[in-house]
Amino acid sequence: MATYAFRGRSGGAVVSGEIEANDRPAAVTALRARGVVATSVQERTAKPVGIKKVGGKVKDKDLIGYDGSTDLGYTQLLVQKAAGIKETSPGHFAGTTDLTRATDAEIVDAKTLAKLGAKAKTVPFTATIDAQGNLTSLIAKIPAAGGVKAKTYSVKYDGFGTTAGPTAPAAGEQQKAASVIYQMLAG
Repeated sequence: MATYAFRGRSGGAVVSGEIEANDRPAAVTALRARGVVATSVQERTAKPVGIKKVGGKVKDKDLIGYDGSTDLGYTQLLVQKAAGIKETSPGHFAGTTDLTRATDAEIVDAKTLAKLGAKAKTVPFTATIDAQGNLTSLIAKIPAAGGVKAKTYSVKYDGFGTTAGPTAPAAGEQQKAASVIYQMLAG
């Protein structure tokens, strides 16, 4: 089984969490059975995401350790659209991010973004990294504005280097794929 992080809606409320399932379609089916309409379901990976420091200073908008795998919390995008990132203490950082330039993160919907107005361009956040430079948490404080209540967006990562990778099936369990698969993979 794999662990899938999800975001969705249930009874009008935005919900998120993790679910274990054999594959993504099974995760979606299980969520539907719980009354959750999923808007995002991604397999959880333990690829490190971090903040690059140069000479004790944070080099804005640079993340290290991200290899193109799914970044479930959109932390890379939030940091890329950030300004004034400063190290407040060893391994702890603060800055502001521009949600109007990070709409792919889907932290707020378009209606909320419009109500936030200029406040959406300077949303404060804090981030924490571990001794290896892996991002372990990012917390954005979305302000109240235009009738929208303030909320906190929080992402936590753990288990770096501990997630088991897939193992090849035993020789007796292996079988050749259909020829069309080999043709498709050959391009």
